[in-house]
Amino acid sequence: ENESIDITTSYTEENKVSTSSFNTPSSLQNADEVVAFAETMPAFPNGAMGLKRYLKDNLRYPKEASKKGLEGTIYIKFIVDKKGAILSPEVIKDNVGGGCAAEAIRLVSKMPKWWPGKQNGKAVNVYYTLPIKFSIKD
Repeated sequence: ENESIDITTSYTEENKVSTSSFNTPSSLQNADEVVAFAETMPAFPNGAMGLKRYLKDNLRYPKEASKKGLEGTIYIKFIVDKKGAILSPEVIKDNVGGGCAAEAIRLVSKMPKWWPGKQNGKAVNVYYTLPIKFSIKD
């Protein structure tokens, strides 16, 4: 039996920030403010394909999850700051267990810098939610 990893990321407008509890401020006067949406949302280098390749190349399927045949999607929320750095990654939904949430946090934490989001032509701090699908294929 061969194990392979299938990583699917939903990279659509609806999933970029999937929580409605954030309010987009009317002004960006506070330099440390974080917005839920920006005119130009942050992007991984080389876009969705670059993100998919990064996840595929760097994900380590947790042994416990693999042994138990656990599959599903982990949703990670984080901030892409004005310089493209990833800050404060946290699990907002874990449909898998078996160590997959910790692996998703590890993956997001070690990501290279993103292209930052922009509002009115200026880089801004933006919340971003990323679904990471864990799937074992025989």
